[in-house]
Formats: sequence, structure tokens, C-alpha cells
Amino acid sequence: MAALSRRGWLAFVGLFALYACIVIPLGVRKGDDVATEITQAHRILDGLPLYQTAQTQGVWWTPFALLIMLPIAALADWSLALAKACWGVLGMVALAWSVFETGRRWGWRPALAALGVVLFPVHNNFHHLNLETMLLALLVATAGDLADGRPARAGVWVGLATALKIFPGLLLPYFALRRQWRALGSSLAVLASSTVLALLPYGPRGALQALGNWLGLMVHGENFQGGTITGLHMQKLGRLAFAWGAVPYSTIALHLVAVGLVAATLARRPPVDDPPLEVGSVALLSVLLAPIAWLHTFTLGYLAWVAVVAYAPADTRARRAWLWVAAIYASTALAALPLPRALGFLTFFDDTLGALLALALLLACRRARRRASAPLTSGSPLPA
Repeated sequence: MAALSRRGWLAFVGLFALYACIVIPLGVRKGDDVATEITQAHRILDGLPLYQTAQTQGVWWTPFALLIMLPIAALADWSLALAKACWGVLGMVALAWSVFETGRRWGWRPALAALGVVLFPVHNNFHHLNLETMLLALLVATAGDLADGRPARAGVWVGLATALKIFPGLLLPYFALRRQWRALGSSLAVLASSTVLALLPYGPRGALQALGNWLGLMVHGENFQGGTITGLHMQKLGRLAFAWGAVPYSTIALHLVAVGLVAATLARRPPVDDPPLEVGSVALLSVLLAPIAWLHTFTLGYLAWVAVVAYAPADTRARRAWLWVAAIYASTALAALPLPRALGFLTFFDDTLGALLALALLLACRRARRRASAPLTSGSPLPA
């Protein structure tokens, strides 16, 4: 890919600086997720047992996530607003790096277009000050290292992402499916070591107790409406199934559709792998299968839409138009418009339905790439 010109660099930096000026003050004023996790991280600083009480919504972050929160928790003693701002800056740096690395490797048009598709989930992430942009950076790094033939290092990023939020661990069976044993081994090693490191101050007995408490609270986690994790009331596919009715048959059908689309995509391999498509499809599936998924979780759909924009056959105006209609719908932007009540179902579940649509588009892209046998290598031009 062509490097950014000086004007391009200025535009890129200016864009993210402007966005940071918008969302970081928003996070300081809101930032409820990081604020509650600061209280839990403080228990490590104070030598108190972890996970003694339930979260108000969902579950507490993992021990490793609390470990990286320790400097923020210490800073919050002096100024909670400054601590939130620093966390927001870290999230913005992760987002900017993800877009830059994607644009540098796989094209600026797909990188910026995909950012536009997931901008509402990204904005929601900064609204709550969650971890999703940091997870996104780890997934982009994973795809980049797989493209460069460095599976062991790619596994390190997946191990860290799994230690932070568990559900990106769906990439572990993906590594096994692709027989990327070095990636799988390094993922498991990093996952275990980072979790042990976070719980090291508690000793073996305290560490096991903390993990047991966390798992127990996760199983009994609820949302603000009282819906439980075990009842799939906080899972995206589960919520869609409840809205459609005919549970559990609708639940089973939706899971089969989602898993089937990704399985069919992975089964149709071109002569040369395309990591953005594969990592993106598995990451998006992990969001749909996660027992707890909020709007900001769909930030991790970024790589999937990079692949859709980069690989979708767009040789006619009609195909390009349908692609952008799908992208606009999946962006969840329609939910912010005062649309007729009859469209309420489509807009309320646009994140989930949009993700399923993206998985279907990825399967179509993979089939088209396989037929064309057009390999993707780092630095090679993408199809229009």
C-alpha cells in the first residue's frame, strides 16, 4: 500500500485528535464501566480479596484486566477525572493505531470505511470507557503477524486479548483448526501466565478463591432488567431469539446460522490466506456467542468490515450500492433516527442482524476470492 503523504498524515492525526477532544471529555463525565472497575482494582492495591460482591450489570473484568488498571486506580486516588481521561487516551491511541496499521497493510479505503461502519459501537465504548478498542488493537496485531508468517507472536496477542475479556479466545480453536500450533501454544502460555501474574499477590489459595468467585459471579450475572447470563438474556443471538419467539428452536437456529456461516467461510480457502477475513469473521462470531455483549462489543467487527469492503465484488453500481446499504444498516446508525415504530424490530436488533449480514458477505467474499484465486500479501494491492 502507498504510504501516507504529509497531507494525509496531517489529516489522519487531525481526525483522531478532533475525535479525542469529543469523546475523552464524554468519558470523563460518564465512564461508568471504568469507574466501577477502579473500585475492584483498588482491592488489589489494598490487599483485599477480589470479587466479593456482584457487579451492578454483567460481571467484573478479569484479573488481568484489573492488573493493567492498577496505575489508573492509583491515579484515581488523586483525581478520578484525570484517571478516566488517561484511560480514554489509551483507548484512543489503540484505536488510531488499529486504523493506521490496517490502512498501511490492507488499504486506506477499507480501513476508513470499516471505521465508519463500527463508529457507533466505538463511540459507545468511549461513552462507557470499556476495553474494546484495546482488544481491537490486539486483533489487528494478530492479523498482521499471521500475514507476515509470525504465528507465535500472533498467538501472544490472542492470549492477551483472551486474558482481558475471555470471548476473543474463540481464536484458540481457530488456531487448532488451521494447525497453527505455535500460535495456539503461545496463546495458552500467555493466557495462563498473565492470569497468574495478576493473582500472584494472593498466593495459590487466594488466587483459586478469586477465580472461583469470579466464575460464580459470572454465572449469576444479570443485566439492569434482571435478565441472566445463563438464560442467554445478555447474549446477542439469545436476545434476538427471544424477540422472534419459538425458543429454544429459534435460539438453536440462530446459533447454527452464525457458526455455519463462519465454518463455511473458513472451509473455502484461497491459495494464500487472508488474515483480515479469517480473524475478522472469527472475532465477529465471538461477539455474537459471548454470554455478555453490549453495543460497544461490536467494535470488534472492524476487521470483518475491512475484509468486506476490500474483497466484495464491486464490478457494478448495483453491487456497490447494496454493499453500502448493508454497511449503513450494520453501522446501527438507523437506530439513532426517528423512524416509524413498525421498523423498531429492525433498528433495535440492527447490531446483531448486521453482524449476521457481515458474516454472509464474508462468505460471499471468500467464495469470490477462491474463484478468482487472487492472493493477498502484505503490501500488495487490494481489489476495488
